[in-house]
Amino acid sequence: MVKLAEICEFVSGGTPSRNIAEYFTGDIPWITGADINDDRVQSIRYYITEKAIQESATNIVSAGNILLVTRTGVGKVAIAERDVCISQDFTGLIVDDKRVDKKYLYHYLRSQKDYFVSNQRGATIKGVTRSVVENLEVPIPYPDDPARSLAEQRRIVARLELLLGETRAMRDDIDAMRRDLAQVMESVLAEVFPNPNGEMPRGWGWRRLGDIAPEDSQQIFPTDYPEHLFNYWGLDATEKGQIDEPAPNFVAGSSIKSTCIKFTSEHVLYCKLRPYLNKVIVPSSEGIGSTEWVPLRPNPEIIERKFLAFALRTPQFVQYATSNVAGA
Repeated sequence: MVKLAEICEFVSGGTPSRNIAEYFTGDIPWITGADINDDRVQSIRYYITEKAIQESATNIVSAGNILLVTRTGVGKVAIAERDVCISQDFTGLIVDDKRVDKKYLYHYLRSQKDYFVSNQRGATIKGVTRSVVENLEVPIPYPDDPARSLAEQRRIVARLELLLGETRAMRDDIDAMRRDLAQVMESVLAEVFPNPNGEMPRGWGWRRLGDIAPEDSQQIFPTDYPEHLFNYWGLDATEKGQIDEPAPNFVAGSSIKSTCIKFTSEHVLYCKLRPYLNKVIVPSSEGIGSTEWVPLRPNPEIIERKFLAFALRTPQFVQYATSNVAGA
């Protein structure tokens, strides 16, 4: 095992003053932790000038080196696909490629997210110190034989990437199965739940939705918390009729320009826009959503959250909601 400080040099980041608009009129990419998703830079929202670099704490990480998020969204990691300037959310790792294969180190850092998260500190903006980064221990095969070590590291990377490719293919298959399940679920729900226009089964009864699961909308303005990473779900968080909960989607408050609603693991989220899309979420953790989502808080003494979610997905309720849509 070697410490990360033995095989990397570290580059710190910073933010050019947003009060000087000229700084953000250049062609040099500048990123924050919010731009890293699924272990890569998904998009570049800002471009700065050479002067912005000279007059701020930001620095350039050259293509091929590693971007480690050490503040807000701690533990996210990516390989720079081009030269890029970094905010203070990052520590850039300039890898000693005579000892370590960059992709090998990248994959190892991905596996160490729990280490970074468990060592983060801070009340509102959480991060890890440079010492935590420097002291991470990295397993290196045959450390006294650099040529053999690099060959073994590359063999491991090739095997990992083969398995990851198979995993992505399986995920695509699962997505296709989910779409098929949504179609089957409509007929199952229609069979299981009573028809409002038919005879009520013995022991069943009707209750007003507002009496058992009232709306519980609490607004939040994410731009009031520009550096905070929110689990944010917009209208496109789920597909039509999707049953399972969508994956977390962490976004910096500065990137969410509209008013949002808050939700917790006690809510059921119902999408009021285009109800024929049949979008309902049973969240397992807290987050925020666009205002198309209505947070309902079921009374746990009367109705289970998942039971309510299935009731909201029935063809009868979808038809009722669609026929009562108001507005243009």
